Amino acid sequence: MRGLTAPDVATHPLQGLELVVPENIVFDGAEAGVVAAFEAALGRLQKAGAKVARIVIPAFDEIFELMTRYGPLVTAEAFALHRERLAGPDAESMDHRVVMRTRLGSKTTLPDYLAILEARSRLIVDVERLVGDRLLAFPTVAHVAPPIGPLEQDDELFFATNNKTLRNAALGNFLDWCGVSIPCGTGEAGMPVGLLLSATPIAMRRCWGLPLRPRRSCLNWQLNRRDLVAIDGMRRSRRKASAGFAKRTFRGFDMVAASAAWRRSCL
Repeated sequence: MRGLTAPDVATHPLQGLELVVPENIVFDGAEAGVVAAFEAALGRLQKAGAKVARIVIPAFDEIFELMTRYGPLVTAEAFALHRERLAGPDAESMDHRVVMRTRLGSKTTLPDYLAILEARSRLIVDVERLVGDRLLAFPTVAHVAPPIGPLEQDDELFFATNNKTLRNAALGNFLDWCGVSIPCGTGEAGMPVGLLLSATPIAMRRCWGLPLRPRRSCLNWQLNRRDLVAIDGMRRSRRKASAGFAKRTFRGFDMVAASAAWRRSCL
C-alpha cells in the first residue's frame, strides 16, 4: 500500500521511548480489570526505560462532538457505498442492526460531510503538533469481550456495547493514525486485554517495530498452567453459543463479533 518492494520496519529500543497516555475519553467507563492490566503493562514498559506523559487531547472531545452534530463519518460513507444494497433485497441477508446503523448515514447531508472532512484535516494537524513523534498508549477496548447472549436479545444493549467497543480505536481511525494492539493481561472472567500503541504518520514505523522486539515480555503477560486450563474450559463452553452470532455479524463487519472472535483465536 505504501509502494515499497521490501519491508522497512525495524525494532527500536525501549530505553528513552516516549509514550503519551491520553487522560480523556479512552478510560471513560472502562472496566477495572482493563485499567489494571493496562497500567501493569505500562509499568513494565517504564521499568524497561520508556517515559510516560499523561495529557488531555482536546481533539478527542471534539471528534465526538462532531459525531453528535453531524453523525459519524464512517456511517455516512458506508451508506453512500451501500445505499443500493440497503434499499434492495440484499438487506434481508444482513444483520438487522448493521442495516439500521448504516441507514443512519442518510441523515448526513453533503454540507455536513464537508464540515466533517474540514474539521478532520484541522484536528489531524492539531494532534500531530501536540503529540509529535511520540507514541500513544491506551486500552484497545474499554471492556473485555462481552457475553453474546444478552447482546442477541437486546438491540439497545448491543448498540451501546458496540459503540463502546469501537470508541478507542475509532479515535485513531479518524485522526489517520496507525496502531497495533498487543495482549497485555486479563480482565473480567479471565478474558484478554489489549494495549493499543498508536502513532501519527511521522512515527508509524516505530509503532510497527516495537512489538518485534525480542523482549516482548515487557508487554505480554504470563499465565500459569492452571490459568490456561481454566481459560480453555471457558473458551470451549462459549464456543458453540458464539459461533452463530459471529457468523451473522461478520457479514456486516461488526466489531463486537470481531472482538469475541479475537478473544477465541488469541487463546
